[in-house]
Amino acid sequence: MAQAGASGGAAMTAQSAMGALYRALVFDADALLAPPSADHALHAVCRIMLCGSVFGQAALLRPGSGVLRWESVHVQGDDDALTQRAEVCEAAARSWERGSVEQARRPGEPARFLVAPVRRAGKAHLLLALRGVGAAEMPAEAPALVGWVAELLGRALDDIDLKASLMLDCARQGYAARHDAVTALPNARAFTERVQREAALAQERGACFAVALLRRGRRVAVAGADDAAVRALAQRLRGRLRRGDYLARIGDDLFGVLLRGLDARQPRQELERLLPVLLQDRGAGAPASRGSGMLRAGLALAGAAGTPQGDLLTLARQALAAAETASGRGPRWRVLQPAPVAPLAAAAAARGGLP
Repeated sequence: MAQAGASGGAAMTAQSAMGALYRALVFDADALLAPPSADHALHAVCRIMLCGSVFGQAALLRPGSGVLRWESVHVQGDDDALTQRAEVCEAAARSWERGSVEQARRPGEPARFLVAPVRRAGKAHLLLALRGVGAAEMPAEAPALVGWVAELLGRALDDIDLKASLMLDCARQGYAARHDAVTALPNARAFTERVQREAALAQERGACFAVALLRRGRRVAVAGADDAAVRALAQRLRGRLRRGDYLARIGDDLFGVLLRGLDARQPRQELERLLPVLLQDRGAGAPASRGSGMLRAGLALAGAAGTPQGDLLTLARQALAAAETASGRGPRWRVLQPAPVAPLAAAAAARGGLP
């Protein structure tokens, strides 16, 4: 009777331990169903499997160098190295090859170790290795539970990979929607957005900036049809801009430049100093050729506070058209500026009506 009572008590203890483990898995279900990262999921699984006193050690194994050699990651529990046990390494090799849950034991001893494959993208990625508590046989349902946990972990890793892939695709699509494929510069959409943002900031801070549209003279035969020529011109323009200026390709042979932080006291004079260098149409040291120095620019100069935002790009296009119809050789530009408004009218416009 005493022996039967002891057996019944051991069974109740194992059952209670499994119940506590099940509750821990349910309580921390997000660690398997919606983990924030792969590392979080792997660490959390090893931690959760120690709940309920069914297992005393948990680790994830990955193949090491050599036959039957394994490396441990995310180890939880005792310091005893699972990878130094021959029976565990042999069970790990079987589990990796067969894709099954394997038990490990020493001859004449009950099974004290479990190894289950964790698949990622349909292939073996890691092994979940567990050591039971004490010298007694592990509960009969333990292998099935461990296999289920390893399967859920693999699905969680696949979901993380899928989300990362979708985010990367979205980032690539967003980049492609706002960048030119030939020069990798921002495109017309990105330039328009940046001009609108700069106009709002400049009016708030009382700063000056200019929107410039640049195009090769229409008499130049290579007006942008050659991608190599367009990339070379884009590279030269990059090298001539100041830090903080913004360059975009907004048409086949049309570039947009946002010239920021102009001197509010004399913005036109500063533009006069910047434009001759910016509008050179050949690289430094290159010999002059027919058609060189034929860049044209139209600029819309947005002054300090009190200047209406308006459609600066439309104003810049008008200035460019005027520059392109001007006679003579060499760099040409025109600068247009919205007429300033009285502070009272500006305040009324900001409110959307008359005072």
